[in-house]
Amino acid sequence: MLASALFSWSDGFAMRPVRQDFNFEGPMVMDTTFLAGLNQTINNMKGPLPHTQKFEFKLSGSYRIPKVEVDLGLRFRYNSGRPLWPLETIPVITQWGYPNGVVVNTGDNYIVSIDPTKPWYLPHEKVVDLRLDKAFSLKGAGYIRLAVDILNLFNEHAVTNAGYGGAHEPQIGRVSGITYPSRKIRLSFSYEF
Repeated sequence: MLASALFSWSDGFAMRPVRQDFNFEGPMVMDTTFLAGLNQTINNMKGPLPHTQKFEFKLSGSYRIPKVEVDLGLRFRYNSGRPLWPLETIPVITQWGYPNGVVVNTGDNYIVSIDPTKPWYLPHEKVVDLRLDKAFSLKGAGYIRLAVDILNLFNEHAVTNAGYGGAHEPQIGRVSGITYPSRKIRLSFSYEF
């Protein structure tokens, strides 16, 4: 049996210009590099860093069931949900437009986080995966192994992404991503010789 626990705390400036929906483990594995305009490089978002959950726990183990000689494997993953920053829409004009004094449109119109130091946190996510594995002997000719994997056993549907007011997710709070995959059952055969 193996277990791991991760406690995270972060504070600082991070590039959060366009997208907040790349859901990877760890801080800023990836962000879009396509900028529509210079306004997207303005950063007033000092605070917790993107994609860093406050808490994450993983547990995995296996057990060989006696007499039937079946391997049972189990994996449990829990995370406390990642931060999300709603963005405020700033009105823009074209380079030749009026009135004076508003932001000139350089291809985007959202540059300011509503509250950079207090992001929303998405809901907790709990996922259980199960595996059953049995080998059948072919009397000196090897083994046929049969395995059944049930991914997301309890069909968890936690929110993993929601709208934050940017061009890609314009409706703040609208659910746009849930736990992936939904429950899946996978059957596999293999021949070992």
